[in-house]
Amino acid sequence: MRFRPLLAFAFLSIVTVTGPAFAADPPPADATAEQAAKLKQEGTKAYNDKDWETALVKFQEAYALTKDPSFLYNKARTLESLGELPRALDAIEEFDKAASPELKAKVNGLDQVIAGMRARVATLVIRSNVADAEVRINDRVVSKTKMPEVSLRVKVGTIKIDLVSPDYFPCSLTINDLRGGEVRAATCELGSKNIQGLLVIDSVEGSQISVDGREVGTGSYEGYARAGTHEIVITKSGSGTYRTSVLVKAGEKRPLKVSALPSPPVTSRWWFWTSIIGGAVVIAGGTVATIIALNTERSPDSGTILPGKVSTGGFRF
Repeated sequence: MRFRPLLAFAFLSIVTVTGPAFAADPPPADATAEQAAKLKQEGTKAYNDKDWETALVKFQEAYALTKDPSFLYNKARTLESLGELPRALDAIEEFDKAASPELKAKVNGLDQVIAGMRARVATLVIRSNVADAEVRINDRVVSKTKMPEVSLRVKVGTIKIDLVSPDYFPCSLTINDLRGGEVRAATCELGSKNIQGLLVIDSVEGSQISVDGREVGTGSYEGYARAGTHEIVITKSGSGTYRTSVLVKAGEKRPLKVSALPSPPVTSRWWFWTSIIGGAVVIAGGTVATIIALNTERSPDSGTILPGKVSTGGFRF
């Protein structure tokens, strides 16, 4: 991310601010004040050196010591530089609530800063059947599920969500095209490993997959199934029907790969009926009619046996 010179100026001016709005709080002990000043100095240097991780740690420690809202602003801008926009928005909004009007006046364009962050953050409402499951966004744990739902701020765009909990199969979702300020709900249910298994079917592209008489997907399918035997039927236009039974065990993954479907029966081919109509049989209106083809009359073939007696050799009739 490109470094913002104006941000550095606001940054340095804000961290030095103290005001009457905080007069009600007891002043920190000298040792605490010295430590906070040292953390502020180290954090500012790290920020100017673009060492965002170190700067974030220093400002968080300084805020924990002093509760000075100016460090919330510094934390927000550091998180923004790290690309942690949802956390940055939380911090800048916390600053907006906690800071005095005099302190906020020292931030150039605070409203625009907040609006800019909100335009790059969406809200995702996740509903699940399991509480306290880890919520992972792009493989990073960001929260835990609650019943009936949990709300999270996320970056706009496309993200991958995983819910992970012991004794359950993980649930994964891809959320596409999230827009700034949008609130979107998603449901992700985890299957119990105690009574279910994971059925994974990889079939021919464009084929229709049915499990126990219910159509579940096209080309591929991944879902939970109760432990036991399940009937799989796979069809595709122009091909025969593939049928099989699979045994799913509780807590286990049951893969099924179908690389090719059987050829269609000969009676399903158009040329079969064309040839039959031209020679013998026609099916119409549910009735089978036999047609004897009448061709130009000709004498029967004489065969390849010459006139005379035919010896049967050792054969008897």
